[in-house]
Parts: sequence; structure tokens; C-alpha cells
Amino acid sequence: TDKKLYTFFPAALSMELRNTGSIHLVPTGLVTIKNWRGDVLQQIPINETQRKVLPYTSWKDTITFVGNGLKYIGPLTIENTIVYGTQQSRVRETIRIWYIPWFFILLFVIVLLVMVGIIFFKKRKKPTVMSPRRGFLS
Repeated sequence: TDKKLYTFFPAALSMELRNTGSIHLVPTGLVTIKNWRGDVLQQIPINETQRKVLPYTSWKDTITFVGNGLKYIGPLTIENTIVYGTQQSRVRETIRIWYIPWFFILLFVIVLLVMVGIIFFKKRKKPTVMSPRRGFLS
């Protein structure tokens, strides 16, 4: 993915595997999505249709995932593990993204503006000078 911050889902993850060998490959594997505590939120299989990668070509795929619930808020770790070839070689890549829902950002901005407004108006408020009452000692 080219983005590091998401304010809504779905998120699209792109991957590519180049076959520089002389036999075809059938890549498989998993994309694992974990929250900031390390809890596994989703596991998405890679290349379920068993597409082959011919020699000297590239295999590209895009996986889309949707996160629902509060457990997805915050930093997410996405681990992509691709297994290929007769010796079951592995390629692993890990990226981190942040998911902060747009309504959390809006709520934060509103609270910040209210706080700044309260501080601004308290500083602008001038103390009132009370005049002595007439007739009290006269």
C-alpha cells in the first residue's frame, strides 16, 4: 500500500512476485493483519485461484480488506508471507499502517476548537470594576 494512514476502509494491498527461474511457480501464502497488541484480526489467503507465474514474468495481485469494530483503530501490522517453488521458498514483508476513523478526527478537531475558544474568551474577558453604592454611608 502507498498510504500509511487510513480514515476509512476498505484498504487495498498490492503485491508482486518476479519469477527469474526457468520453471513456472504457483505462489501461495497469507496476509495477516494484527492490531497494536499483536492480536490477529484477519488472515487472507494469497492466490486462491492457483494462478501460475511463468518463467521471466511477474505475478501481481491486490488484496482488499475491510476492518470493522474498535479493535482495528490505531496502528495495524500487515504481514505478507508468500510461499513459492519446489523448495517452498518464502518471501515475507511487514508494513505498518494507521487506521483512525474520520469521525474520531472530526471529534478531536471539534474538542480542540472548543478548548481554544474557551481559553481565548477567558483571556479576553476584562474584569468589571464595581462602583460604590450610593447612599450607603451618606
